[in-house]
Amino acid sequence: PDVLALQELKLVDDKFPADELKAAGYHAVCHGQKTYNGVALLTRQPVTNVVKNVPTFPDEHARAIAGSIGELRTLKRHDDFIRAAAIVVKEWPQTQFVLAGVDTSSTGEVRQQLERLVTELGLAERFHFLGWLDDAEKLLAALDVFVSASETESFGLAIAEAMAAGTAVVATETCGAREVIEDERTGLLVPIGDVPRIARAVTSLLVDEQQRKQLGG
Repeated sequence: PDVLALQELKLVDDKFPADELKAAGYHAVCHGQKTYNGVALLTRQPVTNVVKNVPTFPDEHARAIAGSIGELRTLKRHDDFIRAAAIVVKEWPQTQFVLAGVDTSSTGEVRQQLERLVTELGLAERFHFLGWLDDAEKLLAALDVFVSASETESFGLAIAEAMAAGTAVVATETCGAREVIEDERTGLLVPIGDVPRIARAVTSLLVDEQQRKQLGG
C-alpha cells in the first residue's frame, strides 16, 4: 500500500498475530511478546518528491535528511532537535533537517522561538519548517533518520509510522517510545533533554548506513 493506515486499536497477539499482519502488508509494532498496532508499509522515496525546498547535491548519496513530525508545542522539545542539528552538521555537514507540524499556540510564538533558534545557530540554510502536511507519511518514507525529542508521549504514533516507513528512529525515552522501540534493535533511545546524546545517535546512524538500514528494516 502507498497510504499509511493505522489501525486505531490495541492488537492482541491471539487475534492479530504479527506474522499475519506482515503477510497482509502491514508493519507490526512489537515490543517483547506484545503487538500494539498495524501500520501499512510504505515504499521508500526521494525526499525531493515531498520537500521541494531541500537543495539537491551533485552526489545524491552525499545528502542526508533528518526530520521530525509533531505539533509545535513546548513539550515536544523541538528546540532540542534543533540544538542537536547544530551538533550533527559539525560531523556530517551535508545533512538537511525538516520539521513538519503546526504551532498550536494562540499567538504562534512557539514557531517564532524555534525559527529564531535556527537563525542563532546558523542553520537557516539547513533547517526547513514545513508546516502542515496532508501527506506526512510520504515525508516519513523519505527521511534517513526520524527524531522524536519529546518530553512526553503516551503512545509513539509518529515513531510507529516512521518505523513502518522503513526509517531509522532516534527517540527520547518517553513511555510511548519505550512501548514501541527496543533500544539498538528497532531504534535508538536517548535520555529526555540530552541534546549531545540525541546528536550522537543521529550522527551514528547517518555515518553507519548498515546500522541505519538494519534499524529501519
